Amino acid sequence: MRLTIPRGFWLVMIPLVLVAMASVLVFLSTRHLPAMYRQWLEVPPEQNAQQGLEFERRLVELSNRIRLDKHWSARLTHEQINGWLASDLPEKFPRVLPSTVKEPRVVIRENEMDLVFRIESSRFKGIVTITGEIFCTDVENQLAFRVGKVRSGVLPIPMSWWASQLEKSLRTKAILLSWSQIDGDPVAMITLPGSFQHGEGTRPTFESIVLSDGYITVSGRSQHEVVAFHSLLPGWSDESSESTQR
Repeated sequence: MRLTIPRGFWLVMIPLVLVAMASVLVFLSTRHLPAMYRQWLEVPPEQNAQQGLEFERRLVELSNRIRLDKHWSARLTHEQINGWLASDLPEKFPRVLPSTVKEPRVVIRENEMDLVFRIESSRFKGIVTITGEIFCTDVENQLAFRVGKVRSGVLPIPMSWWASQLEKSLRTKAILLSWSQIDGDPVAMITLPGSFQHGEGTRPTFESIVLSDGYITVSGRSQHEVVAFHSLLPGWSDESSESTQR
């Protein structure tokens, strides 16, 4: 004998099934590896080490230009940055990132970039992607990151979930973080401390940060204090100079 299931039963069960399926899809999406991120994770360790070494070499060159030149610029590729993140960051700066953040990588495109990483905590486990653009503001040595989207798979993540951790991390390094908005998008503005210098008598100022397909270009200028030669002589002072002139 064929059983007839009441219509009201289906009206309850079908929405429950759909909600369950949607929940499973959202759950799985938080563990889905974006294609570009998967490619970065599959790069061989020796290649990461080579790119990381090239990244550090470029930074040394930039450091010398900042110290010696009035105007300077440098171009860094996301291969170099990701190589350094994979090979050098865990070894040289193991405490820079929160313990819950694993395997950070960047994807740089025209005028925007993705910061992708794995979160492993008691509250959440999954892949997080932060998409935005970075630029210099009119304030000296203030860098801004305009956040377009923060998501894990198809699931958006509220700003409050990660903003407080970022503020706490920067505060310990005497870097000021403030927030603003552009067309409704949150903007994190990071101001380097007033004591930010690069060698004795050199004060650099960032002027522009440009994101292109696969690389980032930073440029700026340096103000070099002129040190009088006589001030380097032992026992010499302005008073002794005046007495000599008299």
